[in-house]
Amino acid sequence: MNLSIIALALTLLMSILHGWAEHGVQFFKTAATEMRQPALLSQDDASESEMETPAMSEIDKVLTNISQVAVRRQGGAPAKVSLDIQGEHPDGCDLPVLVEQSRRGAAIQVTIYREVPADVFCPMILRPYSGTVELDGTLAAGVYTLAVNAHSQEFEI
Repeated sequence: MNLSIIALALTLLMSILHGWAEHGVQFFKTAATEMRQPALLSQDDASESEMETPAMSEIDKVLTNISQVAVRRQGGAPAKVSLDIQGEHPDGCDLPVLVEQSRRGAAIQVTIYREVPADVFCPMILRPYSGTVELDGTLAAGVYTLAVNAHSQEFEI
């Protein structure tokens, strides 16, 4: 396809969207997908409490894609354990990484994620992730099942 045709189509689209915005068309976004719809009322026709307004401060919990986990043991049993984790964030937003962990018997769950406001648009690029997580407490001798987001593996102390 000719690049000049694409440029012309984009210019026309932007002109149409700009014209809609000048005539009171509002754009709304939901947490899962973006939906564009015209507002039913303008501010001149109704009070602010009667108008539909998008929800503020909705947060999406975006999990990090985990590709590799190396388990490092420090000391004998009981041992302190740390995890060297490699992966990628599924988008280009530069936000703080949060880590939660829990343990039930020999099952250890680590969740690595970022909280992305629902109204933020992130570039569609992968961002590398590399981090170390110190597991809480010590682990006695035995076989453990480790789940870091969707990545799962066993290790032995």
